Amino acid sequence: MRIRPGRRHTTEDSLRSLGAVLDAVRARGVIIRELRSGLLVRAQVAATLQDRLDGVWRPIDRLVSRGEMARYRREALARRGTGHVAGPHERSLRMIGRHIEERGLVGMTIIQHGTEGSWLLWSAGPDEASATLAVLDDHELHFRDAAEAVRREAATGRPGDTTAHVGHL
Repeated sequence: MRIRPGRRHTTEDSLRSLGAVLDAVRARGVIIRELRSGLLVRAQVAATLQDRLDGVWRPIDRLVSRGEMARYRREALARRGTGHVAGPHERSLRMIGRHIEERGLVGMTIIQHGTEGSWLLWSAGPDEASATLAVLDDHELHFRDAAEAVRREAATGRPGDTTAHVGHL
């Protein structure tokens, strides 16, 4: 499934929506690979917050179909304006989606670094004849996300997600 900008959704929207799902299951060690049939998502998840604190993780390995992605995007749209505070995966993957769109990248594989502080993005270039590897730092991604939220708020006159005002200490 190619996650490409379209009239109904963007790569940014799609990855942000998937990030919200990953935040909900307290995922770590995330790998997202674009396939023709969907997005292959691999991660370690903790069923409860206590499981995370106790270091109890279980692996997931599943194919997210177009239909599931559409549902995730609808759920994300429904959260807008509700005071929802985006989690770290939602914020990072949103900006990774924007990075992909700005550069016209395709055939992506996104890998969360073991330290959970950065992401590796392996992709083909716009011509699909070249490959690129980018390292994207969570702090930089979250800073860009906050700056974008402030820009949207100024342009629309409406408060954005509260995530725009959450930073790292």
